[in-house]
Amino acid sequence: MSLATLFIAFCGGVFGAIFGGTIAFIMAGFLSLLGAAIVLSNGDTYFINEVVFGPFFGPQVAFIGGVAAAAWQGKLTNSNDTGRNVMASAYQGKRSSYLIGGVFGLFGYIIAFIFLLFSPPIDAVALTIVILSLFIRKFIAKESIITINNNPANWQNALMEDIKYHIPLAFFISLGIAYVTIDLNIATFGWGISAMTLIFQYSTKQPIPVTHHVTLVSAYAALATGNIWFSAIIGMASMIVGLVLDRIINYRSGSHLDMPAAVIALFSLPIFIFQLLVS
Repeated sequence: MSLATLFIAFCGGVFGAIFGGTIAFIMAGFLSLLGAAIVLSNGDTYFINEVVFGPFFGPQVAFIGGVAAAAWQGKLTNSNDTGRNVMASAYQGKRSSYLIGGVFGLFGYIIAFIFLLFSPPIDAVALTIVILSLFIRKFIAKESIITINNNPANWQNALMEDIKYHIPLAFFISLGIAYVTIDLNIATFGWGISAMTLIFQYSTKQPIPVTHHVTLVSAYAALATGNIWFSAIIGMASMIVGLVLDRIINYRSGSHLDMPAAVIALFSLPIFIFQLLVS
């Protein structure tokens, strides 16, 4: 870890802040597909490791920079809507917003780097995003991690309707991604596609589903077990957990606590442990 690399990580956080966390994440998705093309062209995973998840474009750097900048702008304007809106850009906001993004991009790179030194059986990038999202919630937004809905009956009914709608969707997506993942032997291929689909939330204003936690978890399960049907079940479970979790941690909050990262970290732990035990 050089001084230059640390400075690049700060720049990556600024990039995420200026263009918005979601835009930075979409860029990572695009680059991950380019990395997959390199691997499939008899290349190695260097591009994926050092660019897609590296010190500038990595979600633990650029995306979390966008999360921090949004929360800071929300604090300055006393607006929870602004604070949790990671689709928005900090451009033309206060200069302190994109500098805060740079600081958190730097933190994200350092934390993930330390985790990866010890090769823990968990998705280190997702875990880093969760840790920093929690820090942002507590010390920038200064709110509880658990958010409260004052109308629990409607909350529960809406949740059950969402679950019933999304279970088949998650199964079909997970099954297809699991098949492709085993065929290509690239865990992040489906994740990259899911990340890129979010661009349609900008260009079409349509309610495009967030699925990168589902596609990555099902891909991890596919590579660990070689069984597409089991992977599809795990993908459905990740969707259900994500729907519940999002309502608990992001209801009218003043910052974005990243549900997909939390789901990926949670599910990757048992999957990676299983993979270690059977290898």
